[in-house]
Amino acid sequence: MERAVLLREEEQLRLAEVTIGEGSHPVNVNVYGPGVEKLGLKANEPTYLTVDCSEAGQGDVRIGIKCTPGVVGQVEADIDFDIIKNDNDTFTVKYMPPGLGRYTIMVLFANQEIPIMPFRIKVDPSHDANKGAGKAKPEVHFTGAAKGDAVQDFEIIDNHDYSYTVRYTAVQQGNMSISVCHGGDPIPKSPFNITVAPPLDLNYSLF
Repeated sequence: MERAVLLREEEQLRLAEVTIGEGSHPVNVNVYGPGVEKLGLKANEPTYLTVDCSEAGQGDVRIGIKCTPGVVGQVEADIDFDIIKNDNDTFTVKYMPPGLGRYTIMVLFANQEIPIMPFRIKVDPSHDANKGAGKAKPEVHFTGAAKGDAVQDFEIIDNHDYSYTVRYTAVQQGNMSISVCHGGDPIPKSPFNITVAPPLDLNYSLF
């Protein structure tokens, strides 16, 4: 049995060419591993998948990983990954999802899609923002109705009980949006929209 492997970049798919016996049988390619599970993946945590070509015959393997708009930008984007050729006619594909959202993984053999393609997976936040997991200080951003700073005297106080107090003084009247993130992920119901009333004139009297 003759084997050869070539790794290179081509047409946004990474190519792994392998010669294994005679003929080409994409239906015999098997893909498995945590990296193609529909659930359970976490953002910014490395994962992997295995492409088994041991029974597929002669051909080349093309792999592409994309994320939907909103994961790393406003448009669909390609995700970087590494391909490792193993000694048993399989390939290990390593990648790290850069953010929460939905991803699509394509695997082609001899320019043909293998069964159950494409793989569509969901990546969750690296922690459960509902439970306040982790020790990172929350990130708070204020957006006012006008240009310039929306608040002043802003501070985040650690209550040392896994909660934080946010203090600020609004300097703009009208609508204000407050975005709160934990570990880089928005917490539930964020952003919060409030209305800032005009300052109270303490010198005004009805009498």
